[in-house]
Amino acid sequence: MNVTVKIAGINALVNLAFLLAMGVDAAFLWAFVYFLLDFIPTLGFSIALIPPTFITLLMYGWQRALLVACGLILTNLIVANLVMPIFAKHAMNISFLEITVSLVGWGYLLGLPGAVIAIPMTLGLKEFFVMNREKAQLD
Repeated sequence: MNVTVKIAGINALVNLAFLLAMGVDAAFLWAFVYFLLDFIPTLGFSIALIPPTFITLLMYGWQRALLVACGLILTNLIVANLVMPIFAKHAMNISFLEITVSLVGWGYLLGLPGAVIAIPMTLGLKEFFVMNREKAQLD
């Protein structure tokens, strides 16, 4: 949960700076909404993307609205795929390779639910194997 709060805060601040630079009205409100909805995987980002894009469409036209949507998607991709694994690695004592392999592996085996539970499942299996190895060495 601590990692999610940090990632949501970083993403909200980056989006705030982007929205202010683009001149979107109520940028602080949209950044706060983004922070809250960042706790809902996948769907939260989609919901948070709509209001600032729609406001920009009404105020400035479709070109700037498209630019705002692409910018928000880009910031989300960068934070979710580059920053989040770094924070997760430090918080959970798991390497970047383990995070990547677990997301790909569990996502392939179980689909979207596998991707959601990939890191906890991998940490659980890792702990299980460590405990069994220690138990085998004692016997």
